[in-house]
Order: sequence, then C-alpha cells, then structure tokens
Amino acid sequence: MVPNHDRLFKELLRVFFIEFITLFWPKIAAALDKSSIEFLQQEIFTDVTAGERHEADLVVKARLEGIGPMVFQVEAQGSPQMVFPGRMFSYFSRVLFTHQVPVFPIALLTYDSPREKACDYYEVKIGDHSVLRFKFETVQLNRLDWRDYVGCGNPAAYALMSKMCMKPDERKLVKLECLRSTLALGLDAARTELIAGFVNTYLRLKPEEEQWVVEELKTSNPDQPLFWTYWHELGLEKGRGQGMAAIAELALKRRLGDLPESTLSRIRSLSPEQIVELTECARDLSTPASLDQWLAQHAVAQ
Repeated sequence: MVPNHDRLFKELLRVFFIEFITLFWPKIAAALDKSSIEFLQQEIFTDVTAGERHEADLVVKARLEGIGPMVFQVEAQGSPQMVFPGRMFSYFSRVLFTHQVPVFPIALLTYDSPREKACDYYEVKIGDHSVLRFKFETVQLNRLDWRDYVGCGNPAAYALMSKMCMKPDERKLVKLECLRSTLALGLDAARTELIAGFVNTYLRLKPEEEQWVVEELKTSNPDQPLFWTYWHELGLEKGRGQGMAAIAELALKRRLGDLPESTLSRIRSLSPEQIVELTECARDLSTPASLDQWLAQHAVAQ
C-alpha cells in the first residue's frame, strides 16, 4: 500500500506540535502558553484558476506572551512547485481574514530533491516597484544535516531526521539513531510507535541492514525487548501497520477520550487500508458508540 505522506506529516505535527515549534523556533515556543493551544477545524481553500481544492494541513490557535491570540498555519509540501509561494500567500490571507489575529505561516518542505534553497517569499511587482512582499518560514528537510539533531532530546526531530540530508551509506545509521534516541525518551507506546512507523516509512532498508539495526537496538536497549522483538519478528510491513494503528488511536483519543482495551484491540486488527480510512474519518466520530458502529460496519471481529 502506498503511504499517505500528507497524513503522516499531519499526524506527526499534531501529536508533537509543541516539540516541532520548540525545535525550530525556540524563542516563540518559550513565550507560548502551552495550555492555550487549540487545533482548529481544517479549512478548505479553493484555487479558482487551477480548479483545485486544498485542505489546510494544520491551523493552530494559541496565546503568545506579549502578542496575545495568534494562529500558526503549517503546510507540508511534498513536491517542489513554482506556484507554492503564491498558494502560501493565498492560504495565509484566508486564515488572517477568518481569525483576525496575527498569523505565523510555516512551510515544511519534505521532498528529497532538489536541494537548492527553496523560495520563501511571494512578491507582486509592477516594473521595479514592489507592491507586496510576503515572507513565510520554511523548514527544508533535505538541507538539514541529520547529525545536528542526534541527542537533542526532541521527538519531532527524531522522526524528521528520516527525511533529512544523508549519504546512501548512512541510511542504516540514521535509522538506528532515530529509533535508539526515541526509545531513550521513555515515551508512551503509542507515541513511540508513531515515530517508529514514520521512520520505517521513510527509511526502508535492505533486509541485512534491517537486521543490523535490530541487533544494535537489542544491544543498546536490552530492557525494552518488546520493541525490537516486534520490529524484527512482525516484519517491516506489519511494523508500519502498527505505527499507523497508533496514529489512529491517538486521533481517536483526542476526539473521544480514553478507549477500552477491547476497542483498541479491534482497531489494531484492522488492515492498513482500513486504518487509513478510520484515521481520515476520526473527526466525524463524535461518540464511542459511533466508533463501535464504524467497526461493526467494517466487520471487525469482537
């Protein structure tokens, strides 16, 4: 199954939003009222000229010391496009008009190539006269050196390292560092598996390289046998499926609160395709009963 890259990045940023802001804008994170963070309904933007509809990746309202209410607008872009800066301005304008508070626009560029610095502004000019110059923040992963983030203690970094600049012969080492560093954080199982599933999607290795990673994890993390056993024995595809199940569980927990173990077991028994479908419709499930009905309709065993 082809992974839904947009959804992988959206879920990672939702779960580790504070960590993402702390990683790249520590001064803003320091002034952020963590208790005020509110994930807003994802807005639909329409590009009239192209006839395309786009769902905002992440719109987050918060309070900032000295500023008051503000909105973070985050767009994950998986391919280089000349029209992207103009779209960023269009989305920014819509968010600003809707919420009437300062907006902090962020472009997370996730593509592998090209590695030249991407344009981070949109400008309207008439001759030599600049009518408008709109600047937005960019995080271009393929221009970041993964070594700079080893040992930083930030779970968002350990996931995003899998998309940073690395040599072909460094891939297995990067995967090891991503997973080993994540385990050292002592996160709960769902968040650990979310990062592991993300890393597993973007750092697919040869079988002998996977075996090397497993053996190194066993050596450095002897007190966490469940993790490396599941990684090795269940195999790459099922490992990715479990990571996706963890994403679905987190989305449903935010919506419905803690779920009984019997319900979680039914979710984990879903196929990867069903997990993607469940994650996408999580926002429409308003009660535990509606989740039970969805699982029953999809013939999940009790």
